[in-house]
Amino acid sequence: MLKPPFYYIGFNSILGGLFSIWLTLVYSCLATIRMITELIRNGPKAYFSQRDRNGPNRPKILDTVGSHCFISLKRSKIRLHYVEAGNKEKQIMLFVHGFPECWFSWRFQMEEFKHDYHTIAVNMRGYGESDKPIGVENYSTNLIVDDVIEFIETIQTKSHPKIILVAHDWGGAIAYVIAHNRPDLIDRFIVMNAPHPYAWIQRVSNSWQQFFSSWYVFFFNLPFLAEFSIQSNDFQIFDRLFGKYSQSEGDIDVYKHYFSQPYGISGPLNYYRAMLRGYGSNSKGYDNKIQPKTLILWGRDDVALVSDLAHDSSNMCVNARVEYLDQCSHWIQIHRPMEVNSIMKKFLRNKKNDD
Repeated sequence: MLKPPFYYIGFNSILGGLFSIWLTLVYSCLATIRMITELIRNGPKAYFSQRDRNGPNRPKILDTVGSHCFISLKRSKIRLHYVEAGNKEKQIMLFVHGFPECWFSWRFQMEEFKHDYHTIAVNMRGYGESDKPIGVENYSTNLIVDDVIEFIETIQTKSHPKIILVAHDWGGAIAYVIAHNRPDLIDRFIVMNAPHPYAWIQRVSNSWQQFFSSWYVFFFNLPFLAEFSIQSNDFQIFDRLFGKYSQSEGDIDVYKHYFSQPYGISGPLNYYRAMLRGYGSNSKGYDNKIQPKTLILWGRDDVALVSDLAHDSSNMCVNARVEYLDQCSHWIQIHRPMEVNSIMKKFLRNKKNDD
Protein backbone atom coordinates (compact mmCIF):
# COMPACT_ATOMS: atom_id res chain seq x y z
CA MET A 1 0.00 0.00 0.00
CA LEU A 2 1.22 3.49 -0.87
CA LYS A 3 2.55 5.40 2.14
CA PRO A 4 2.47 9.17 2.81
CA PRO A 5 5.31 11.13 1.17
CA PHE A 6 7.32 11.52 4.38
CA TYR A 7 7.75 7.73 4.48
CA TYR A 8 9.88 7.91 1.33
CA ILE A 9 11.67 11.24 1.70
CA GLY A 10 12.01 11.55 5.49
CA PHE A 11 10.43 14.21 7.68
CA ASN A 12 13.68 15.94 8.68
CA SER A 13 15.50 15.56 5.35
CA ILE A 14 16.13 18.31 2.79
CA LEU A 15 13.43 16.84 0.56
CA GLY A 16 11.14 16.64 3.57
CA GLY A 17 11.74 20.33 4.22
CA LEU A 18 10.95 21.25 0.62
CA PHE A 19 7.80 19.15 0.71
CA SER A 20 6.78 20.87 3.97
CA ILE A 21 7.11 24.23 2.20
CA TRP A 22 4.89 22.96 -0.62
CA LEU A 23 2.30 21.76 1.91
CA THR A 24 2.46 25.15 3.63
CA LEU A 25 1.60 26.88 0.36
CA VAL A 26 -1.22 24.45 -0.46
CA TYR A 27 -2.91 24.71 2.94
CA SER A 28 -2.39 28.46 3.01
CA CYS A 29 -4.25 28.79 -0.30
CA LEU A 30 -7.12 26.72 1.07
CA ALA A 31 -7.16 28.76 4.28
CA THR A 32 -7.18 32.00 2.30
CA ILE A 33 -10.25 30.87 0.38
CA ARG A 34 -12.00 30.07 3.66
CA MET A 35 -11.00 33.41 5.19
CA ILE A 36 -12.31 35.33 2.18
CA THR A 37 -15.57 33.39 2.41
CA GLU A 38 -15.92 34.31 6.10
CA LEU A 39 -15.10 37.94 5.34
CA ILE A 40 -17.88 38.09 2.76
CA ARG A 41 -20.34 36.25 5.00
CA ASN A 42 -19.68 38.22 8.21
CA GLY A 43 -18.76 41.58 6.72
CA PRO A 44 -15.56 43.57 7.27
CA LYS A 45 -16.68 45.19 10.53
CA ALA A 46 -17.30 41.89 12.32
CA TYR A 47 -14.37 40.14 10.70
CA PHE A 48 -11.78 42.71 11.78
CA SER A 49 -13.29 43.65 15.14
CA GLN A 50 -11.62 42.87 18.48
CA ARG A 51 -13.07 43.55 21.91
CA ASP A 52 -10.71 45.09 24.45
CA ARG A 53 -9.90 42.60 27.22
CA ASN A 54 -7.01 44.45 28.82
CA GLY A 55 -6.71 46.86 31.75
CA PRO A 56 -10.08 47.16 33.52
CA ASN A 57 -11.51 44.62 31.06
CA ARG A 58 -9.00 41.92 32.04
CA PRO A 59 -10.97 38.72 32.80
CA LYS A 60 -11.60 38.59 36.56
CA ILE A 61 -11.62 34.80 36.54
CA LEU A 62 -7.84 34.89 36.10
CA ASP A 63 -7.47 35.73 39.79
CA THR A 64 -9.74 32.99 41.15
CA VAL A 65 -7.52 29.94 40.67
CA GLY A 66 -4.32 30.76 42.55
CA SER A 67 -1.48 33.20 43.07
CA HIS A 68 0.32 34.70 40.08
CA CYS A 69 4.12 34.51 40.25
CA PHE A 70 7.20 34.91 38.04
CA ILE A 71 10.59 33.22 37.77
CA SER A 72 13.55 34.63 35.85
CA LEU A 73 15.64 31.82 34.40
CA LYS A 74 19.39 32.28 34.66
CA ARG A 75 20.47 30.27 31.63
CA SER A 76 18.06 31.69 29.06
CA LYS A 77 17.28 35.04 30.74
CA ILE A 78 13.62 34.25 30.07
CA ARG A 79 10.99 35.22 32.64
CA LEU A 80 8.20 32.67 33.04
CA HIS A 81 4.79 33.36 34.52
CA TYR A 82 3.05 30.71 36.59
CA VAL A 83 0.08 30.27 38.91
CA GLU A 84 0.28 28.25 42.10
CA ALA A 85 -2.20 26.90 44.64
CA GLY A 86 -2.01 24.52 47.57
CA ASN A 87 0.43 23.78 50.37
CA LYS A 88 4.00 24.73 49.50
CA GLU A 89 5.29 22.08 51.91
CA LYS A 90 3.78 19.29 49.83
CA GLN A 91 5.02 17.62 46.66
CA ILE A 92 4.87 19.75 43.52
CA MET A 93 2.47 18.85 40.73
CA LEU A 94 3.55 20.83 37.67
CA PHE A 95 1.16 21.37 34.76
CA VAL A 96 2.45 22.21 31.27
CA HIS A 97 -0.09 23.39 28.68
CA GLY A 98 -0.40 22.91 24.94
CA PHE A 99 -1.46 25.03 21.94
CA PRO A 100 -3.43 27.27 21.78
CA GLU A 101 -3.74 27.19 25.54
CA CYS A 102 -2.18 28.63 28.69
CA TRP A 103 -1.90 27.81 32.38
CA PHE A 104 -5.68 28.38 32.72
CA SER A 105 -6.41 25.11 30.89
CA TRP A 106 -5.44 23.31 34.11
CA ARG A 107 -7.89 25.15 36.40
CA PHE A 108 -10.01 22.06 37.08
CA GLN A 109 -7.00 19.93 37.98
CA MET A 110 -5.50 22.65 40.20
CA GLU A 111 -8.77 22.96 42.10
CA GLU A 112 -8.92 19.19 42.59
CA PHE A 113 -5.33 18.52 43.60
CA LYS A 114 -4.37 21.67 45.52
CA HIS A 115 -5.41 20.03 48.79
CA ASP A 116 -2.87 17.22 48.46
CA TYR A 117 -0.13 18.85 46.38
CA HIS A 118 1.56 22.15 45.68
CA THR A 119 0.00 22.69 42.25
CA ILE A 120 1.79 24.91 39.74
CA ALA A 121 0.70 25.70 36.18
CA VAL A 122 3.30 27.46 34.05
CA ASN A 123 2.98 29.56 30.92
CA MET A 124 5.74 28.41 28.57
CA ARG A 125 7.86 30.96 26.72
CA GLY A 126 5.79 32.87 24.19
CA TYR A 127 2.55 32.41 26.13
CA GLY A 128 0.49 34.70 28.32
CA GLU A 129 2.56 36.81 30.68
CA SER A 130 5.77 34.87 30.08
CA ASP A 131 8.48 36.47 27.95
CA LYS A 132 7.99 36.34 24.18
CA PRO A 133 11.36 36.58 22.44
CA ILE A 134 11.14 37.61 18.80
CA GLY A 135 12.43 35.18 16.18
CA VAL A 136 11.56 31.61 15.23
CA GLU A 137 15.00 30.40 16.34
CA ASN A 138 14.06 31.26 19.95
CA TYR A 139 11.36 28.58 20.02
CA SER A 140 13.31 25.41 19.35
CA THR A 141 12.44 22.29 21.30
CA ASN A 142 15.86 22.35 22.94
CA LEU A 143 15.36 25.85 24.34
CA ILE A 144 11.86 25.18 25.62
CA VAL A 145 12.92 21.89 27.20
CA ASP A 146 15.75 23.70 28.96
CA ASP A 147 13.30 26.37 30.16
CA VAL A 148 11.10 23.81 31.85
CA ILE A 149 14.05 21.86 33.27
CA GLU A 150 15.49 25.00 34.87
CA PHE A 151 12.01 25.95 36.08
CA ILE A 152 11.72 22.57 37.82
CA GLU A 153 15.21 22.86 39.29
CA THR A 154 14.28 26.28 40.68
CA ILE A 155 10.98 25.30 42.30
CA GLN A 156 11.93 21.82 43.58
CA THR A 157 12.37 21.43 47.33
CA LYS A 158 14.76 19.36 49.44
CA SER A 159 11.88 17.47 51.03
CA HIS A 160 10.34 16.67 47.62
CA PRO A 161 13.12 16.80 44.99
CA LYS A 162 11.02 14.94 42.43
CA ILE A 163 7.81 16.36 41.00
CA ILE A 164 4.70 14.98 39.38
CA LEU A 165 4.78 16.24 35.79
CA VAL A 166 1.43 16.64 34.00
CA ALA A 167 1.31 17.80 30.38
CA HIS A 168 -0.99 18.17 27.38
CA ASP A 169 -0.47 18.61 23.63
CA TRP A 170 2.71 20.66 22.94
CA GLY A 171 3.44 20.60 26.65
CA GLY A 172 3.45 16.82 26.37
CA ALA A 173 5.93 16.88 23.50
CA ILE A 174 8.26 18.96 25.67
CA ALA A 175 7.62 16.82 28.74
CA TYR A 176 8.50 13.59 26.92
CA VAL A 177 11.97 14.95 26.18
CA ILE A 178 12.39 16.02 29.81
CA ALA A 179 11.31 12.58 31.00
CA HIS A 180 13.90 11.03 28.68
CA ASN A 181 16.78 13.29 29.62
CA ARG A 182 16.11 14.13 33.27
CA PRO A 183 14.27 11.25 34.96
CA ASP A 184 15.90 12.33 38.22
CA LEU A 185 13.47 15.28 38.33
CA ILE A 186 10.26 13.28 37.85
CA ASP A 187 8.43 11.06 40.29
CA ARG A 188 5.42 10.30 38.08
CA PHE A 189 4.59 11.42 34.54
CA ILE A 190 1.04 12.07 33.30
CA VAL A 191 0.49 13.09 29.68
CA MET A 192 -2.78 13.82 27.87
CA ASN A 193 -3.47 13.71 24.14
CA ALA A 194 0.16 14.33 23.36
CA PRO A 195 2.25 11.92 21.29
CA HIS A 196 5.88 11.23 21.84
CA PRO A 197 7.76 13.30 19.19
CA TYR A 198 9.28 10.20 17.61
CA ALA A 199 5.89 8.45 17.58
CA TRP A 200 4.27 11.43 15.84
CA ILE A 201 6.92 11.54 13.10
CA GLN A 202 6.50 7.81 12.53
CA ARG A 203 2.71 8.12 12.29
CA VAL A 204 2.73 11.14 9.98
CA SER A 205 5.12 9.17 7.77
CA ASN A 206 3.08 5.95 7.77
CA SER A 207 -0.57 6.91 8.30
CA TRP A 208 -2.57 8.85 5.72
CA GLN A 209 -5.10 9.72 8.41
CA GLN A 210 -2.45 11.34 10.59
CA PHE A 211 -0.82 12.95 7.56
CA PHE A 212 -4.02 14.76 6.58
CA SER A 213 -4.97 15.46 10.21
CA SER A 214 -1.70 17.37 10.57
CA TRP A 215 -2.59 20.01 7.96
CA TYR A 216 -2.52 22.80 10.55
CA VAL A 217 1.17 22.12 11.34
CA PHE A 218 2.08 23.21 7.81
CA PHE A 219 -0.42 26.06 7.62
CA PHE A 220 1.00 27.58 10.81
CA ASN A 221 4.40 27.73 9.12
CA LEU A 222 3.33 30.71 6.99
CA PRO A 223 3.99 34.08 8.67
CA PHE A 224 1.23 36.68 9.04
CA LEU A 225 -1.59 34.66 7.45
CA ALA A 226 -1.73 32.18 10.35
CA GLU A 227 -1.71 35.04 12.87
CA PHE A 228 -4.43 36.85 10.97
CA SER A 229 -6.66 33.78 10.79
CA ILE A 230 -6.47 33.27 14.57
CA GLN A 231 -7.37 36.86 15.46
CA SER A 232 -10.18 37.20 12.91
CA ASN A 233 -13.77 37.59 14.09
CA ASP A 234 -12.57 38.59 17.57
CA PHE A 235 -10.50 35.42 18.04
CA GLN A 236 -13.46 33.24 17.16
CA ILE A 237 -11.19 30.20 17.00
CA PHE A 238 -11.36 29.96 20.79
CA ASP A 239 -15.16 29.87 20.73
CA ARG A 240 -14.93 27.01 18.25
CA LEU A 241 -12.33 25.08 20.21
CA PHE A 242 -13.45 25.62 23.80
CA GLY A 243 -16.97 27.03 23.65
CA LYS A 244 -18.70 23.70 24.23
CA TYR A 245 -16.61 23.00 27.33
CA SER A 246 -16.67 26.43 28.97
CA GLN A 247 -18.74 27.28 32.02
CA SER A 248 -18.91 30.98 31.21
CA GLU A 249 -17.90 33.55 28.61
CA GLY A 250 -15.14 34.57 31.00
CA ASP A 251 -13.38 31.25 30.37
CA ILE A 252 -13.03 32.00 26.67
CA ASP A 253 -12.04 35.60 27.38
CA VAL A 254 -8.93 34.35 29.20
CA TYR A 255 -7.53 32.87 26.00
CA LYS A 256 -8.56 35.88 23.93
CA HIS A 257 -6.95 38.17 26.50
CA TYR A 258 -3.63 36.36 26.42
CA PHE A 259 -3.47 35.86 22.66
CA SER A 260 -4.34 39.50 21.99
CA GLN A 261 -1.13 40.65 23.72
CA PRO A 262 1.78 41.90 21.58
CA TYR A 263 3.40 38.87 19.92
CA GLY A 264 0.77 36.79 21.73
CA ILE A 265 0.00 34.71 18.64
CA SER A 266 3.38 34.58 16.91
CA GLY A 267 5.19 33.17 19.94
CA PRO A 268 3.00 30.05 20.21
CA LEU A 269 2.96 29.57 16.42
CA ASN A 270 6.75 29.67 16.40
CA TYR A 271 6.80 26.29 18.16
CA TYR A 272 5.54 24.76 14.90
CA ARG A 273 7.73 26.94 12.71
CA ALA A 274 10.88 26.07 14.64
CA MET A 275 10.03 22.37 14.39
CA LEU A 276 9.50 22.45 10.61
CA ARG A 277 12.61 24.55 10.03
CA GLY A 278 14.81 22.20 12.02
CA TYR A 279 15.76 24.50 14.88
CA GLY A 280 17.09 22.51 17.80
CA SER A 281 15.64 19.13 16.88
CA ASN A 282 15.99 17.00 19.98
CA SER A 283 16.36 13.25 19.60
CA LYS A 284 18.82 12.75 22.45
CA GLY A 285 17.90 9.78 24.56
CA TYR A 286 15.13 8.43 22.33
CA ASP A 287 16.95 5.11 22.16
CA ASN A 288 16.47 4.83 25.92
CA LYS A 289 12.94 4.41 27.19
CA ILE A 290 11.32 6.83 29.63
CA GLN A 291 12.00 5.62 33.16
CA PRO A 292 9.37 7.32 35.40
CA LYS A 293 6.05 5.53 35.67
CA THR A 294 3.76 7.06 33.08
CA LEU A 295 0.02 7.53 32.62
CA ILE A 296 -1.17 8.37 29.10
CA LEU A 297 -4.71 9.73 28.90
CA TRP A 298 -6.33 9.99 25.48
CA GLY A 299 -9.64 11.37 24.24
CA ARG A 300 -10.63 9.18 21.30
CA ASP A 301 -12.45 11.97 19.42
CA ASP A 302 -9.25 13.94 18.85
CA VAL A 303 -9.45 15.26 15.27
CA ALA A 304 -5.76 16.21 15.14
CA LEU A 305 -4.10 13.10 16.57
CA VAL A 306 -5.04 9.49 15.86
CA SER A 307 -5.67 7.33 18.92
CA ASP A 308 -2.97 4.84 17.90
CA LEU A 309 -0.45 7.46 18.97
CA ALA A 310 -1.25 6.72 22.61
CA HIS A 311 -0.10 3.11 22.22
CA ASP A 312 2.86 4.18 20.09
CA SER A 313 3.94 6.59 22.81
CA SER A 314 3.57 3.98 25.54
CA ASN A 315 6.16 1.87 23.71
CA MET A 316 8.67 4.63 24.43
CA CYS A 317 8.20 4.10 28.19
CA VAL A 318 9.44 1.40 30.56
CA ASN A 319 6.18 1.35 32.52
CA ALA A 320 3.20 3.11 30.94
CA ARG A 321 -0.53 2.76 31.41
CA VAL A 322 -2.90 3.99 28.70
CA GLU A 323 -6.45 5.14 29.48
CA TYR A 324 -8.82 6.05 26.65
CA LEU A 325 -11.89 8.24 27.10
CA ASP A 326 -14.61 7.58 24.54
CA GLN A 327 -16.55 10.52 23.07
CA CYS A 328 -13.91 12.88 24.39
CA SER A 329 -12.10 15.56 22.41
CA HIS A 330 -8.47 16.62 22.24
CA TRP A 331 -9.11 19.07 25.11
CA ILE A 332 -9.46 16.22 27.53
CA GLN A 333 -8.67 18.02 30.80
CA ILE A 334 -11.39 20.65 30.28
CA HIS A 335 -13.84 18.43 28.36
CA ARG A 336 -14.04 15.65 30.96
CA PRO A 337 -12.30 17.05 34.06
CA MET A 338 -14.01 14.85 36.64
CA GLU A 339 -13.07 11.63 34.86
CA VAL A 340 -9.55 12.86 34.17
CA ASN A 341 -9.08 13.81 37.82
CA SER A 342 -10.42 10.45 38.97
CA ILE A 343 -8.03 8.51 36.74
CA MET A 344 -5.14 10.68 37.89
CA LYS A 345 -6.03 10.07 41.53
CA LYS A 346 -6.12 6.32 41.02
CA PHE A 347 -2.74 6.40 39.30
CA LEU A 348 -1.24 8.47 42.12
CA ARG A 349 -2.79 6.26 44.81
CA ASN A 350 -0.99 3.31 43.26
CA LYS A 351 2.19 5.37 43.54
CA LYS A 352 1.78 5.50 47.30
CA ASN A 353 1.35 1.74 47.40
CA ASP A 354 4.50 1.31 45.32
CA ASP A 355 6.40 3.53 47.73
